[in-house]
Amino acid sequence: MVADMGMSMNAGTSDYLKKYPERRISFFQSSYIVGVSFAAGIGGLLFGYDTGVISGALLYINEEFEYVKKSYLLQEIIVSMALVGAIFGAAIGGYINDVFGRRIATIIADLSFIIGSVIMALAPNPMLIIVGRFLVGLGVGFASITAPLYIAEVSPSEIRGGLVSANCLMITGGQFLSYVINYGLTRVPGTWRWMLGLAATPALIQLVLMIFLPESPRWLYHKNRKEEATTVLSKIYPSPRLEDEIAILEDHLEQESKNKVKVKFSDVFKLKEIRLAFICGAGLQAFQQFVGISVIMYYSPIIIQMAGFKSNESALFLSLVVSALNAAGTILGIYLIDIAGRKKLVIGSLSGVVGALILLSVSCIIIGNGNKRQVFGWLAIAGLGVYILFFAPGMGPVPWTMNSEIYPEEYRGLCAGMSATVNWISSVIMSTSFLSMAEGIGLGQSFLILLGVAVLAIVFVIIYMPETKGLTFEEVADIWNQRAYEKDKNIESINRKEEATTVLSKIYPSPRLEDEIAILEDHLEQESKNKVKVKFSDVFKLKEIRLAFICGAGLQAFQQFVGISVIMYYSPIIIQMAGFKSNESALFLSLVVSALNAAGTILGIYLIDIAGRKKLVIGSLSGVVGALILLSVSCIIIGNGNKRQVFGWLAIAGLGVYILFFAPGMGPVPWTMNSEIYPEEYRGLCAGMSATVNWISSVIMSTSFLSMAEGIGLGQSFLILLGVAVLAIVFVIIYMPETKGLTFEEVADIWNQRAYEKDKNIESIVEKARTSDYLKKYPERRISFFQSSYIVGVSFAAGIGGLLFGYDTGVISGALLYINEEFEYVKKSYLLQEIIVSMALVGAIFGAAIGGYINDVFGRRIATIIADLSFIIGSVIMALAPNPMLIIVGRFLVGLGVGFASITAPLYIAEVSPSEIRGGLVSANCLMITGGQFLSYVINYGLTRVPGTWRWMLGLAATPALIQLVLMIFLPESPRWLYHKNRKEEATTVLSKIYPSPRLEDEIAILEDHLEQESKNKVKVKFSDVFKLKEIRLAFICGAGLQAFQQFVGISVIMYYSPIIIQMAGFKSNESALFLSLVVSALNAAGTILGIYLIDIAGRKKLVIGSLSGVVGALILLSVSCIIIGNGNKRQVFGWLAIAGLGVYILFFAPGMGPVPWTMNSEIYPEEYRGLCAGMSATVNWISSVIMSTSFLSMAEGIGLGQSFLILLGVAVLAIVFVIIYMPETKGLTFEEVADIWNQRAYGKDKNIESIVEKARTSDYLKKYPERRISFFQSSYIVGVSFAAGIGGLLFGYDTGVISGALLYINEEFEYVKKSYLLQEIIVSMALVGAIFGAAIGGYINDVFGRRIATIIADLSFIIGSVIMALAPNPMLIIVGRFLVGLGVGFASITAPLYIAEVSPSEIRGGLVSANCLMITGGQFLSYVINYGLTRVPGTWRWMLGLAATPALIQLVLMIFLPESPRWLYHKNRKEEATTVLSKIYPSPRLEDEIAILEDHLEQESKNKVKVKFSDVFKLKEIRLAFICGAGLQAFQQFVGISVIMYYSPIIIQMAGFKSNESALFLSLVVSALNAAGTILGIYLIDIAGRKKLVIGSLSGVVGALILLSVSCIIIGNGNKRQVFGWLAIAGLGVYILFFAPGMGPVPWTMNSEIYPEEYRGLCAGMSATVNWISSVIMSTSFLSMAEGIGLGQSFLILLGVAVLAIVFVIIYMPETKGLTFEEVADIWNQRAYGKDKNIESIVEKASA
Repeated sequence: MVADMGMSMNAGTSDYLKKYPERRISFFQSSYIVGVSFAAGIGGLLFGYDTGVISGALLYINEEFEYVKKSYLLQEIIVSMALVGAIFGAAIGGYINDVFGRRIATIIADLSFIIGSVIMALAPNPMLIIVGRFLVGLGVGFASITAPLYIAEVSPSEIRGGLVSANCLMITGGQFLSYVINYGLTRVPGTWRWMLGLAATPALIQLVLMIFLPESPRWLYHKNRKEEATTVLSKIYPSPRLEDEIAILEDHLEQESKNKVKVKFSDVFKLKEIRLAFICGAGLQAFQQFVGISVIMYYSPIIIQMAGFKSNESALFLSLVVSALNAAGTILGIYLIDIAGRKKLVIGSLSGVVGALILLSVSCIIIGNGNKRQVFGWLAIAGLGVYILFFAPGMGPVPWTMNSEIYPEEYRGLCAGMSATVNWISSVIMSTSFLSMAEGIGLGQSFLILLGVAVLAIVFVIIYMPETKGLTFEEVADIWNQRAYEKDKNIESINRKEEATTVLSKIYPSPRLEDEIAILEDHLEQESKNKVKVKFSDVFKLKEIRLAFICGAGLQAFQQFVGISVIMYYSPIIIQMAGFKSNESALFLSLVVSALNAAGTILGIYLIDIAGRKKLVIGSLSGVVGALILLSVSCIIIGNGNKRQVFGWLAIAGLGVYILFFAPGMGPVPWTMNSEIYPEEYRGLCAGMSATVNWISSVIMSTSFLSMAEGIGLGQSFLILLGVAVLAIVFVIIYMPETKGLTFEEVADIWNQRAYEKDKNIESIVEKARTSDYLKKYPERRISFFQSSYIVGVSFAAGIGGLLFGYDTGVISGALLYINEEFEYVKKSYLLQEIIVSMALVGAIFGAAIGGYINDVFGRRIATIIADLSFIIGSVIMALAPNPMLIIVGRFLVGLGVGFASITAPLYIAEVSPSEIRGGLVSANCLMITGGQFLSYVINYGLTRVPGTWRWMLGLAATPALIQLVLMIFLPESPRWLYHKNRKEEATTVLSKIYPSPRLEDEIAILEDHLEQESKNKVKVKFSDVFKLKEIRLAFICGAGLQAFQQFVGISVIMYYSPIIIQMAGFKSNESALFLSLVVSALNAAGTILGIYLIDIAGRKKLVIGSLSGVVGALILLSVSCIIIGNGNKRQVFGWLAIAGLGVYILFFAPGMGPVPWTMNSEIYPEEYRGLCAGMSATVNWISSVIMSTSFLSMAEGIGLGQSFLILLGVAVLAIVFVIIYMPETKGLTFEEVADIWNQRAYGKDKNIESIVEKARTSDYLKKYPERRISFFQSSYIVGVSFAAGIGGLLFGYDTGVISGALLYINEEFEYVKKSYLLQEIIVSMALVGAIFGAAIGGYINDVFGRRIATIIADLSFIIGSVIMALAPNPMLIIVGRFLVGLGVGFASITAPLYIAEVSPSEIRGGLVSANCLMITGGQFLSYVINYGLTRVPGTWRWMLGLAATPALIQLVLMIFLPESPRWLYHKNRKEEATTVLSKIYPSPRLEDEIAILEDHLEQESKNKVKVKFSDVFKLKEIRLAFICGAGLQAFQQFVGISVIMYYSPIIIQMAGFKSNESALFLSLVVSALNAAGTILGIYLIDIAGRKKLVIGSLSGVVGALILLSVSCIIIGNGNKRQVFGWLAIAGLGVYILFFAPGMGPVPWTMNSEIYPEEYRGLCAGMSATVNWISSVIMSTSFLSMAEGIGLGQSFLILLGVAVLAIVFVIIYMPETKGLTFEEVADIWNQRAYGKDKNIESIVEKASA
């Protein structure tokens, strides 16, 4: 029988009982069912008794334990510990129920409850009360799951709701019983003990009853205990229904066994149908608590006392009344739950709760503000009563009922337990926090928060909760399966075509109605064929969507950034700033401005569908530009002190002109465009995102304008808005299409054509689906504006959202004046005023951000309802706010509603409007906005003399929201949304009200066709491609780099702050500063015109290099003049020099760095990536601009204006390097040719960035051909190149030497440096820190860009650092300069030896690389000579450090003429250039041999080409061995003490007894001369004795010198003053240098340049040099402190030990490389790594003829 009925006729279903009404079981028909339910429901009684009894018991516990009374925290712990226990009980209760059954779970609950009650009754202290509360709660937790589950599973479906609700009656009955007992025991000794102890009685009764109760029949069947289950079912159901129920269970069990899977906790979240059910169940449980029931039940006596009824007896009696209402309400719920249904009952329940909480919050706020009138106390009591009367029938039983019936059998226990756990956790949160919250912010304010939660609960129920009235468990399971995987009436979208048709029929007359329906049908058919899931990322991935979004979001942003928020929010304040001081005058004039806004909007409604969107916006913005000119000029004049009234009236006129032009165009059009330019499936998402952009922009403007006006002046602020308005015009011309009269489908075609077809001048030709010619062909089908009262009515109702928007933006401007009067500290703080204003915008950002999603998923009506509720609550909160904090909270909630409305209203109107009047109707929404603004000004002005002015202003905002909330009950859903959700009948119904037939059919056909077209040919451009695809990445680095450098060289600083800079330069008056800024700006315009002429003549690259070169000069002029002015020189000439610097800057910047980055940004990217990359690059520009504009003044204030320009100077030099390296010349090239540049650079032959390598030959070559050997001085070319490159070594040496002498004089000038060894070490070592960075990245720079570029970078860094140090007014800038100098030294330390080694014949390579070391020691010697020579010159240390720039400048010039390393050129496949260089080094025929070697090496490498990785240095054994050798030598070079000797030799000499600066410097000079002499000796010996022997001999001498130094210094340190020991120390220094210089000086650097294979040479050399510099930092930052701590001699003893270790290291690890080619050296490491190698020495044997 059941099989015949199918699923739709299951026993117990509504269809089944209609067919067999005689089989229905009524509530009291079966005494067995009622008895079982009552016995199981005692668990509810336990639950209720415990929640109620504690509220009364707590009053008497407070009396017995004084410290409990004094601590809200301890009271909350006593109350909430039962909830903690309940959480544990609920958490494990589900498992117990599923495994052991409902009876065992009930018995465990009873035992736990009994034990806990006894412990509490006997407790001698609060600690044991807490323990008892936990155990009682554990029992309650079990009972909260088990009782409803048990009752639901023994109940027929038709009365299941009532019986499960009867369990809730037991809960409320238990609560009532507890209040009766509490009240009855008020005068009994040991009151609270009796109250808590008596709780054991019902648990004991249930424990006995459970012996006789059966197990749940469903659980038994699920456990395959069928006979027992049948026995129980036979007592519930009469025959023949019994057989039907058993058949259903059998069928269910059979299906389950087929698909048997192990139930897992994770399934609750993994399986969509279970997850949806759990969200519903757990959400209801959470909201049950968070709307405040625990608070009401636990703390009602305390709340009543807070309301003015102070005695315990009165409080308990009134609580008893409240509890009685709870019980009565629950009885009502039992009756209604299976009649009205679960969902309606909950919505009604929550609606009453909202009303009750409003009553409670208002009365408690009034009482809290000191009003003692008894009436407000009774109002609060009434609020409690209303709360309970509405809560009890719905939100009391329904969550538990739903929790027992919405889960599939196998998950029921688990999910019910988890949901109950959520309930108890929520209850803990509420009970542990409410009293503290009430104490902190006030009782009424706390109820306001609960009010907000209750509103959210209503929204949750509407969206997530299904109706389960009368359904079997199997049917409920089907709801979740449908929602998860099939169409569903509530959330997914079923065919609601009838509804859509009904709505359409009210919009369109026949025959247009049929056309519109046909369009929708066609659209839906195509969409279903190509259904794709809409993703957030599609907005940026899909080109057509991205273009539409750029347009929509751009318009929204410009709407705000041209200043409308500023005008509307602050117009009264602006008017007061303009000279009209009284509040009344300001508000009246604001009212006039707002009236103009409304008038302008009406004009816009008329023009938008006549003139078109684009023309209207351009005209609007043009007028705005004129108005802003008027405003800025008048306000600047007023700001300069001119008090003439005429300028005030000019400013007012400017406001009026602004509004008159803004309102018709830039007011409505952005919102109109936002509602019509996106494809259907993306409309809600994109509109929400665009609206979010609007609100974020509004926040930025409203939070910054007053501060900006205060900082730079009101007129100047309007000037900035003027610039933005001009940009807006450009944006509109370029990006905005004309959409007048186009259908949505035609608009979508615009974006498709722009994205994928040829697109000239970014304009578009649209004509697909049906075109606007339709209405030309059928003019009779055109619908006029007022032809359809239905359309106008719907649009008006939806447009109330615009009224909310407008009212809020306008009302705050007036309200703020009176808020300032009431709260003095608000008046004094612009920041707080900006927060109050902008918090609505923050809320709007959130509303807009999620509003798109809500609109897309739940429709326009639900979104509107949410907006209204949020607005109402926020308005009420603001009206009642006792302090600014709650005003801010209210503003946020109001803004949340406005954010929703700002998306929903225009979307809704656009989607119900015929295309020919859509613009006007959407603009009518903007009229509602401006009408709302005007209304707000009228109300503001009308309320100026009413007490509580601002409260009325803000509170009245709830009225339109309430009106719209009522209207939304009768409004239809958007027909387009319905169609998109496949609810075609509903959509057609709606469309039939809009379009007459036959247009109706045409409209529907268009919709259907569009759906088919839109999903074809989606472009697969991804954001990640910009970084993954090499050619795109290279182009983006170029474009984004130019954009960043455009800002970081300081243009924003010059343009934003030029008046302030001019004032800092000595021209103090505003007029002078602004006039000179105007001149600077004129030069900018002139320079730009010049650039336009030159860009296609000189070319982009040359123009930029020339531009930046001039900028460098200008920044030098600016920095020098400003530093001089900053040091107190008041001569006017330096001020004019600074002005000249600004002029020169602009004149050079404007033609090149002004236009070229943007030109390049528009032409260097491939077509499909152009928009994406150009947008990203522009974003880089703006981010850079933000960084510069927000930091420069602070930086100038902190370190000085001139010093700040020095930093910009350094950036400009880096920019030149960047342009030389990365920027191609694109003059005259097509886009395809530009793309080829990047492809060649990335993958093909490219002289700039390609690479190849070499092979080896042996030293036998020179034995065979001795005549081809090249001697040291045979080639002046080699020597000259090596000398020029070796200036890098000179920089290295000069820096290490000069600081030792300069430090003496820095100590004299800055006393606190002298007193701090740490500061001295930082000054010294900061160059080493820089060198670490230079060396770390130097290897990469050398490998990628070559030795020349690396050298140029080193020189530039050194020059800038030297200049900074020479001009430094404090040690901080010395440290900065030291870092930059060190950066250059780090580059030079790698580059110079690499360069020399690669241009040197192998037979003299060692000597030439060592000559670099001679340059180092020569530089050190030179520094000591200069140090000594400058001892009596004023500004000694500044000259010492500043002169360091000279050799860098010389090398910078020489590098123009030097060639690149030939080996690097060959490695980069630039063979012709390499051959040219080699021909200058090697005579023929050796030249051919060298080239053959390189060719052979390149061929071998290309066969085995692998990408060089950093990790290879450690993974590949041969590379690792080489690196250990090279890095080890570098580390030991430092750790044997050379940095200590060179940096601190003057200080060491002074420590040795030679105290005067002159003596110390002279002896240091001698030591340095020995260093130079030793280095010359090393150059001679390195290619004769060999590297290894030279190092061992060198280190042996160092050991001896350190013995001499340590002994003499220890003797001096012990107090022996004899001069002889001082001289012994000096001798030790001399011996150290004489032995160190020939070996440990040059050899580590020589080895570092020759021991690595070609492809790893730059990387490993850089890493080894980094090791050197790190070691040097360690030594230089620790030696003085170590010497101070343990003694100078003892410190030298430590160095002695390191030197001995160094000798051991060299013997073991270092090979001999004298006379070997690079290839032979590579063989050493290969043999050591993989071949036989005796005694760790190596014989190299691989030769070519």
